[in-house]
Amino acid sequence: LFRFSAGAPRGWGVLFKPAYENKQISSIRLKANETKGLDVAITPLPWQGPGEYAVMVQTSAGAIKDTLDLKVVLTGSYELKLATETGRLDTKATAGKENNLSIFVVNAGSAEIHDITLSSTKPEGWVITFSPDRIDSLPVGMQQEVNVGIEPAAKSIAGDYMVTLKTSSELASETMDLRVAVGTPTHWGWIGVGIIVLVIAGLAVLFTRLGRR
Repeated sequence: LFRFSAGAPRGWGVLFKPAYENKQISSIRLKANETKGLDVAITPLPWQGPGEYAVMVQTSAGAIKDTLDLKVVLTGSYELKLATETGRLDTKATAGKENNLSIFVVNAGSAEIHDITLSSTKPEGWVITFSPDRIDSLPVGMQQEVNVGIEPAAKSIAGDYMVTLKTSSELASETMDLRVAVGTPTHWGWIGVGIIVLVIAGLAVLFTRLGRR
């Protein structure tokens, strides 16, 4: 009866399974001259940084012992997140004017991410800019604030519109759908009020003249 043990970095999980079977075992029984396959499942800590790590697998049956030194090469996990300052996914904007919004690009993986760019999908005629529009590198757990300039088309009708903001690198990407409530410029409101006043005044003059006749 051969028993198994392992030496791995603190917090790592090491499981033993019979080859091609999905059950955990801690020992295996062998007859003379018999060979059986063994799978070793190694689970690093989620936040473990990239690099090379040693894992020692040992088996023993009484005085009989043997070890196997394994090298685990971690490449790291790559994950980007997008967030707003308030956590809300909506904002307000005025047609024909640039409106500013702060967002954060977050490295939520376990390895540094390089060459991150920002882009958008927007309604026709809109202008969306990013400052900065490129991040050279973002360490693990860090975030970069980005100012987003949103300028709806001057002829946009008041209402809600959807834009998609995207951050991407060679190894990871993330998108954010943002609802933009567009209002018309204030001067158009005053123009509208002026037109209404003129129409009412014209009707009043017309009724006055008709009344005299």
